[in-house]
Amino acid sequence: MDCRGEIGALPEIEPHHAYTVVVIRTDHTNDAAWTDVMAELAKPWGPADDRPAIVLLVDDPAWADAEPDDIVAAARHDAHTFVLFVADPHTMGCDDHALLALDPRYDEEDPDPIDIASPRAFRILPAATHNVQANLADANLFFAEFARVAHADPDGVLRC
Repeated sequence: MDCRGEIGALPEIEPHHAYTVVVIRTDHTNDAAWTDVMAELAKPWGPADDRPAIVLLVDDPAWADAEPDDIVAAARHDAHTFVLFVADPHTMGCDDHALLALDPRYDEEDPDPIDIASPRAFRILPAATHNVQANLADANLFFAEFARVAHADPDGVLRC
C-alpha cells in the first residue's frame, strides 16, 4: 500500500513518446483554469511556432490531491518520462497557471550537480513545457539547469 492509504496505487501513465509533454491534473476545483491550461499546452511551439504540441493529459480523479513524491513514484519506471508537469492547486489558482515540474529521475543519494534550493521541482508556464521536454529528451540540458533559471526568476517560474 502506498502513502495514499486505502485509495490505493495511482493509475499507470499510458505509454508515450519521449517528446510527449505529460501533464497530470491533481486539482479538479477549477474547470475554467484547466481549460486555459489545455489551450496553452495545445499551441504550436518552437522558434517559428512550427512544431506541433504533443501532450498527454492525465485528467483522472484518481490523481486528485496526489503529492509530488507519489506522482514521481508512479512514473519512475517509465524510460520516456524525463519530466512530469502537474496541474495542482497553485496552477489552478494563479493567473499564469504555472505548472509544477517534477524530476522523476531525481535521486537524493546522487543529487544534480547544480546547487539550487530544490533541484527536483520548479514552476513553469504551460507554453514553456515543450521546450523543456524536448531538451531533456535530447539530453541537451539537465533538469537542474531549468530549475536554476526558474528559481532565479522573481516569481520562481520558468517562462521560456
